[in-house]
This record gives sequence, C-alpha cells and structure tokens, in this order.
Amino acid sequence: MLFSAVTVLLVACRKDSFDYGVFIGADINQQKKYECYDNIVVDPSSFKGKQVETLKADGKNVHAYLNIGSVENAQPYYKRYEDVMLVRYDGWPDEHWADVTKEKWQRLVVQNQARVYKKRGLDGLFIDNTDVYYQYHMPEVDACITQTTGVQADYQRRRRLCF
Repeated sequence: MLFSAVTVLLVACRKDSFDYGVFIGADINQQKKYECYDNIVVDPSSFKGKQVETLKADGKNVHAYLNIGSVENAQPYYKRYEDVMLVRYDGWPDEHWADVTKEKWQRLVVQNQARVYKKRGLDGLFIDNTDVYYQYHMPEVDACITQTTGVQADYQRRRRLCF
C-alpha cells in the first residue's frame, strides 16, 4: 500500500512542463523532445527559420545560443576565426577560448550573429562562455564581455544593437 501511495504522490507532483531546455546540436525533427519546455535554447546554425516558426507556433519561446567566449570547431565559421583562438578549452577538445578583445571576433558575435538572430525572429539570446574572463583576467577582456552581454539587454528590449 505504501508503494502505491508514493507512486500516486510522485505522479501528482510531476511537472507538465519545464521552464527551459538547451538543445545544442539537436534535431528539430525530434519534436517530442521540445513538448515539455516553455523556453527552448537552440543553435541557430542548426535551425532554419521555418523550424523556429514551428516551435513558436507551438507556444514556445525560442532563444539563440550565443557562444561569446570560445570558438567551436563544429561552427561553420571555425576556419575563418583560427586567428582569434587562444588555448584549448579544458574539457572540450573541439573548442578553444576566443580572444574577445579582437574586433574581428566582436563583429562576428554582435553583427553577424546577434543581429541576424534578432532578424530571424528569435526571442532572445542565451549567452555562454562569459567565463573567458576567468581564463584571461584583464580589464580589456572584462570590458568586452560587459559590452557583449549588454547586447542581450538591448536584444530583449528590441533596441538597435550596437557594440
């Protein structure tokens, strides 16, 4: 009897949905995977506009994953940004820390990614790897991270993005 009561209690306490889920490298065709999430974080290089529209039509808020502190070899721009790579990201063999002080990197993150994601109708940005500052603890790195994360606030307010 105790087992049944615990089972009923667990089933009754289970949430129908979760606040958010991060799906980097995920396949949009696995629609079931997204059903229980109100907010979905996707890698926009893997998702087409129509796929984002489908998720939004299902009532989801769709946010773009934006890696501002490291260069991932799975990204289409990887080869063009080898000159901003610093040391290998410990624990992530296919990633290098990025020199966020380089104007070339800043243009990629703000103009070529964040602005494009806004135009594609994504609801916001999920910014990752701001901890590059702890790897390269310099005032210039701090300033660049602060400015770049400020893009998120502008994005959310639907203002013009600037760096």
